[in-house]
Amino acid sequence: MEAMQDRVANAEKSRNKALADQMKAEKEVEKATENLDKAKQHLATVQGLGAQVTAEEQLAIERQREAIRELEEQEDKSTIQKLELQVAQERLAELIAESTAISREEEQALRDVENAEKDLTRAEDLRTEAIAKVTEAQKELNKVTEQSFRNTLEQAIAQEQLTKALASFGAGTKGYEDALKKM
Repeated sequence: MEAMQDRVANAEKSRNKALADQMKAEKEVEKATENLDKAKQHLATVQGLGAQVTAEEQLAIERQREAIRELEEQEDKSTIQKLELQVAQERLAELIAESTAISREEEQALRDVENAEKDLTRAEDLRTEAIAKVTEAQKELNKVTEQSFRNTLEQAIAQEQLTKALASFGAGTKGYEDALKKM
């Protein structure tokens, strides 16, 4: 009987531990969700900053365009002037690309969002595993409890049958003890 009670107690401990793990996993999902929301908010505040052309960048672009116009207006271009024109056009393209490229802060914010999404996925996977463990532990507890109940019921039936048998053992005598004395 005690062994059965120990099995029930152990099953309850296992289930309670699984529940504690599930609650911990739920908190981790909540924390990861909050981190993702914060990362997305930060990205929203820095997004597009790199695409905004500053006055300094715009001045450099306009100066480069002016230099290109001057080189193009020259009628008889030497090889050096043709190369200067080509280099000036390439530099203009670079200036425009640099002025509209995403900022380092925006790049970091994008990486933070990606990392937060990965963390949330991991936390959700752990929560799913924890829920499965709770389900399994509860099934085991139910099984052990049912077995314990059956054993207790069987013992009660056997005890009652024994009591009836002992009561009828001394039929025709004064009862069980009288029958034992006569033996």
